[in-house]
Amino acid sequence: MELMTTLDRNKEPPSSAIRRVRNTSSRRTGCKFSILAKQSLDGRTWVLTHRPNGECARHNHPPSEDPSAHPAHRRFGERDATTVSNLAISGIAPREIRTYVHNHSESLATQRDIYNQIAATKRNLREGQSSIQALVDQLHNEGFWCRIRLDENNRLTAIFFAHPESVTNKHQMPLLDMVGVDSCQRSFCIAFALLSNEAEEDYTWALEHLRSLYSHELPSVISTDRCLASMNAAKIWFPSSTALLCLQR
Repeated sequence: MELMTTLDRNKEPPSSAIRRVRNTSSRRTGCKFSILAKQSLDGRTWVLTHRPNGECARHNHPPSEDPSAHPAHRRFGERDATTVSNLAISGIAPREIRTYVHNHSESLATQRDIYNQIAATKRNLREGQSSIQALVDQLHNEGFWCRIRLDENNRLTAIFFAHPESVTNKHQMPLLDMVGVDSCQRSFCIAFALLSNEAEEDYTWALEHLRSLYSHELPSVISTDRCLASMNAAKIWFPSSTALLCLQR
């Protein structure tokens, strides 16, 4: 049996005349260094030799300073790949994932390798669908009421979704949604709070922290529904704001 071993830099670098999807550098140098490994007839030993061509006995680049310079050494094993995927699905930040992997395995993966594995995980979750198609399917599968709008080219231009149990989460804690309106009548989210109850002390606690966000100008108007607990809490922390009653909920 005879085997030939080459380097991971043996291919020529891509031509600069070819427009690539991503503007990335290449490790390829066209290095022709390679060796031949020939097994003895009895199968017990191997003989290593250079190939006859002189170019195949010399490197055209300096030696690598770290094992992580070679993609083969950074390749994820099945266990590490599963770990990265599970952490990404759980919402862990890529930088924290890299720290965890380096502390719990011998992986030499770089931050870019982590990003690539996360991207591969997302592609697998989409199962060949586009990102927006996967989102719509996930919303339907998780019980959301969802509607979409398409243009004349069948491209999605808007998506609307709501959940029938949006008032409380899975821990049965009411969600307090604080929304603002600017001078151009544009609404924006200010803050959210999950409360253990809808008593006055709960709203007081939430609005106390909302009040701490304002260093100078306070809201001129605060609108609530006809919930006496929230109305009383607003009077405590925003006494100078005009109170309006929202009749639609």
